[in-house]
Amino acid sequence: MIFGPGDITLAEDTTGKGHKSRVYGNEKVVLVVIQLDQNE
Repeated sequence: MIFGPGDITLAEDTTGKGHKSRVYGNEKVVLVVIQLDQNE
């Protein structure tokens, strides 16, 4: 998946191996990660 400015997604780890991300290009990137409680 490629995301642009203002994009939001919910990424669920269904395999237990986590996620990987990369930045394409030379622009600065701000990434906010919010971990949800598994019990909710």
